[in-house]
Amino acid sequence: MDRLLSFLRSSPSLEQVDSRSIQIEREVARMQDEIRLLAEYKNTRLIGVSKVPSEVLLLVFELLVLNPAPPPKRGIWRPYTDILSATQTCHSWRQIALDSPRIWSFIYGSVPLPLVTLFLERAKSAPLCFWAPYDRLRGANVATVFEHLEHLKEITLDVPFQPEWLQYITSTPAPQLEILSVRNKQFDSESSTSFTGSAGLFPSLRHLSLDGYIWKMDASCLRALHSLKLRFLRIPGLQSDLPEAVAFFASLDNLPLLSSLTLDSALSPPTATPSRSVSLPRLTKLVIRDRDLAIPGMAAHIDMPRIEEMDLSSSGPTDSETAAPILSAIYSNLLTPGEFSSELQLDIGVSSFAQITLRKKEDLETELAVVTLLPQAFRPSHLYFSSDVEEFSDDPWFISQRNILRKLVDVTEVSVESLPDLLLILRDTPPQPGPMSLPCMKKVVVGQTLEDEEPVAMFKALLEARKAVNAAIECCVLDTAHLSHWSLDGLKSLIPCLEELGTRDVNT
Repeated sequence: MDRLLSFLRSSPSLEQVDSRSIQIEREVARMQDEIRLLAEYKNTRLIGVSKVPSEVLLLVFELLVLNPAPPPKRGIWRPYTDILSATQTCHSWRQIALDSPRIWSFIYGSVPLPLVTLFLERAKSAPLCFWAPYDRLRGANVATVFEHLEHLKEITLDVPFQPEWLQYITSTPAPQLEILSVRNKQFDSESSTSFTGSAGLFPSLRHLSLDGYIWKMDASCLRALHSLKLRFLRIPGLQSDLPEAVAFFASLDNLPLLSSLTLDSALSPPTATPSRSVSLPRLTKLVIRDRDLAIPGMAAHIDMPRIEEMDLSSSGPTDSETAAPILSAIYSNLLTPGEFSSELQLDIGVSSFAQITLRKKEDLETELAVVTLLPQAFRPSHLYFSSDVEEFSDDPWFISQRNILRKLVDVTEVSVESLPDLLLILRDTPPQPGPMSLPCMKKVVVGQTLEDEEPVAMFKALLEARKAVNAAIECCVLDTAHLSHWSLDGLKSLIPCLEELGTRDVNT
């Protein structure tokens, strides 16, 4: 400052002032360069976060793109806020991000078009993922992204999908596409609801989910398919256009990699009995829901040696004469005695075929008919029972359940929600007339006991009655929190193994 004041006191000329100004500007620029160099050295050499390996940074950057915060209830959701901020932290971070096309390959359909264009440019030839969650999608983004269909690896649009978009997808080769999940809300004509495509269109497709589309494609060309999910609303005038069940399953025959199949009101009833079984060698999960029981009944005609999970349900009206043969065929064809898990479901309408569940119902004729038709080797050994009763009586509704319980002569273990459920079963013990319910029952699991001593006293009396006819309960698992010491000691004398839920044997 003193040098400058001394310079000004010397009455410099205009040329001298301009020359001195240029000299000072050059000095300022030089100092600014030095400051930037010092800051870069500090950020890249001295601060701990700057020592993070580039491979770790890339993983962090990908997480910032893949796991955006849920959209707020109010305001605008900006899924790229975190990644854009991170790449502006320092020159090194920015360069690492720019050198990784994968970071920019995740495209959200709700962001402004300039951002979509920017990400597409930076992604270069990396496989693209196009998402539109939370019912937010800009039409201009779809058109822009679909210009790069040959690079798309995933399309997941949980938004109403326009017919022209689907038409473009199903008429343009997408050699890298592995995941396609779209939803339709336009049901004005068959053309706006049909999904069709030619062979070789999706050679890499692994997961396909169509909500609101009528299947018109030959599934046999989707050799790489791992999972298929079809759902269609019951739209008057369009149900007849759904694929016929037998023909649809025939097109799936021997898909080598299909492991999951979900069909929700997506087929029309079979017009004939399949001439042969369909082979799905890798299928582990099967879900079929429909009003017509014959459609879930198609499971009886599928050869699926690796099946682990099955949910077959019919929400429409049915009767035992129609349902029992269908369900018995499913069980008999799918299960083998050596591999049977001893758990079965006979709850028509909401069944998952995972266990026997007998609840209070107006009509249990179908369940009884199925149990009667099942070969002895397939009858379960584990029963889940719930009666929804609070008082003990001989109401007629229990007669249907009792008839089923008497058929289940191989059941050895019973799980009930509460003690009254178990008492209803045990009350059918001689000297009651007729056969005894569950004569081979050895273990019971009671989810909830009562504080009232009267049901516990009745429980002990019935245990003694079972013991007297050589049908004693050998193991009981129950909640002992509401039992008095007197009740607990009495049960210990009647049951060799008494366990408390979640704890060790109380007899030890």
